[in-house]
This record gives sequence, C-alpha cells and structure tokens, in this order.
Amino acid sequence: MSAKKDKNENENSGVSRKLFENLYNVNPEKVPWGYNTPDADIIPLIDKLDVPPNARVLDAGCGNGKNSVYLREKGFETYGFDISSKAIAFAHKSIPTGDFVVADAVSLPYAEEVFDLIVDVGLLHSIPPDAWESYKKETNRILKPKGYYFLRSFHRPLNYPPDKPILYENTDQTGRSYFERDPNKEQFPIWGFNIPQIRDFFKEFKIRVERYSNLGGGDRLYVVMSKEEKKGKGPWYKRVLKT
Repeated sequence: MSAKKDKNENENSGVSRKLFENLYNVNPEKVPWGYNTPDADIIPLIDKLDVPPNARVLDAGCGNGKNSVYLREKGFETYGFDISSKAIAFAHKSIPTGDFVVADAVSLPYAEEVFDLIVDVGLLHSIPPDAWESYKKETNRILKPKGYYFLRSFHRPLNYPPDKPILYENTDQTGRSYFERDPNKEQFPIWGFNIPQIRDFFKEFKIRVERYSNLGGGDRLYVVMSKEEKKGKGPWYKRVLKT
C-alpha cells in the first residue's frame, strides 16, 4: 500500500468514525439502522446456506448487534466489529458476553482464515471508494477457504458515477433523514454498486448476485459469495432470496 493511500484511508477512517459517533449522539435509538429485530435478509440467508450450526460468523459493521443476536440464537460462534465505539457499547448491551470490538474495516484484528461466514449488511457501501480494495483484501484474508461472504448494499444505476455518493445520511431528533450535499451539515456519504461492478470487483469469488426493490425506497443488491470454486449443483446455486 502506498503512503498516500495509507494516509487517505486513515483520514477517511477518522471522518467516518466522527460521523457515526455524531449519528449515535443525536438520537441513539433512531439511527437509520437502529431497530432491534434482525435484518429481514439475514433469516433466509441462514436458512439456505450450508453453514454448520457451530460455525464462526463475523457481523461486519455490527452496529447495535441486532443481527449478532439472531446469529447467536442460531447456534453460531458470533463476532462483531464496528468503527463506532458507541455502536459497540449498544452491541454489548444486547449481548453482554459478546465478542465485539471497535475496529476499522480496512485493518481488522482477526487472524487469517478464521470465519466460516462474514455478514455485511450495509458496511461496504459506507466505505469510501479508495478503501474498497483494502476491505476486500481483509475480507479475503480472514475468510476460511470454504467460507461465505454475504453482502447487501444499495444499488447504483449504470450511468451513475461510481465515485459519487448516491445519498447522504443523517438523523435528527425525529429519526431518519436524507439531505442533498450541504457543506454546512455533517452527513454520512453512502455509495452504491451495480451488478457488473460487483461481479468485476469480486471476480476472485464464486458469486451470486440479485437486484431487488426495497419497499422502503431504492433498489438493493443481495450478494452471496463463496471463496471455494464449487462443482456441480447444490445449496450454493439455489436462489437465496425469495421475492
């Protein structure tokens, strides 16, 4: 990694941490992802993938731990990280004995090839573009040779600039709000991806990607990747999202 890229990633991490902490400070119960039930896409994923009950699972960008609670209830050895210390404090309230740490997605405190499944619900699309490659390398490093990586992100239209955020996210005392870019407001930029971009970016993985419309607004991508090149048909080739 070049010194310039390293410096940019450190600066971006500092900005991201500050913005996330601000979101939790304003109204911790009403950050956009602050609900307490597991994400709706996690349940069919776990039902379909051939992950053993005692698998080691990482909740990447775990927030308040809502998905970690569900994953632990399913019998998995669950870990979680988030860039926000306030988010991790909430996660520990959800699971007092949980293995949650404050960490940056581009430099994770885990050994190589230790996770059977990594769950990323909305983390990648909140990472600046110049750090995507580093995050992918970290994901690949800590995932077992036969492991899975699940990603859900916002969809970006094909004619939309890939390095331009598709929206800016903030919260106020009433809950979730979206803003146009305003230099006077501290807002969190969210990037989007499309299917060709995802397939090219994760070309080292066996990949299954679908686009679907979210009733709450905006299309999403639902992506499952396998680190193992599999032959024949099996659970990997089945649709994991029912629409």
